[in-house]
Amino acid sequence: MLELTPAYDICPQNRSGSEASQAMLLSGDNRMSKIASCLAAAAHFQLSEDEAAQIANRQCAVIKDHWEEVCDEAQLSVVDRRFFWHRQFLNPYALDS
Repeated sequence: MLELTPAYDICPQNRSGSEASQAMLLSGDNRMSKIASCLAAAAHFQLSEDEAAQIANRQCAVIKDHWEEVCDEAQLSVVDRRFFWHRQFLNPYALDS
């Protein structure tokens, strides 16, 4: 029987403070949840930094454009939507270079 492993890094959880990190290393000893960290690791994924930046920008745009729609589908309350927005999703720390 196949089983899925827990997806720790995609499961929203409460954060204290603004800093966020991943359970898995992104590159070297870097676990920080920052787009800048992903751009620095782009070559490890056979991407140029420009290609990685385009992917990140597209992801951010999709999140912004579909946030309300996804929250409606998930039946999130207004309180939960406000709690997650800019904390778990598009956290300013992640966007800061």
